[in-house]
Amino acid sequence: MGQKRRIMKIIALISVSLLGIVWFASKQGQEMKTEIHLIPKGFIGVVTIIHSQSGEIGATKNDSVYHIPNNGILLTQKPLKAKIKDIKYYYGDRQNPLEYVWDFKSKERTNNDTIYVYGGSTGTYGQNGKEVDCTTYIVGTLNDLDSLSNALNKIKPLELIKK
Repeated sequence: MGQKRRIMKIIALISVSLLGIVWFASKQGQEMKTEIHLIPKGFIGVVTIIHSQSGEIGATKNDSVYHIPNNGILLTQKPLKAKIKDIKYYYGDRQNPLEYVWDFKSKERTNNDTIYVYGGSTGTYGQNGKEVDCTTYIVGTLNDLDSLSNALNKIKPLELIKK
């Protein structure tokens, strides 16, 4: 009886593994969806995108272009999805791409006068029993980085919804 049970477990394990491999292989052919973030020309500051908001605001659920307003705060109907995506950042229009720098410590690679998109995070912010999904990142030069990092740390997304 023990031998039969062991064989059944092995068959089940192999079946689940094969299903996983087939599912993974089927996803390999799919293209990664590209998001476009259009940042206003002249904007230096923290961008905050607050997801899953109701009403006629910002990008709609099916829109892959985020038009960041002059104040850097975008309320959007689009839900936050935990997928890997290709994000392209533009300054003013699609003719002016911005370079994305993930690691703040890579400052030595950057030119002091060039405007970059730095760091950023995506996740759920909670306060007083309420939660909101948001994306944040910094737009500025190397010289702006310290002050904007401090500003980023002070942002409370739930308070931005009330304004």
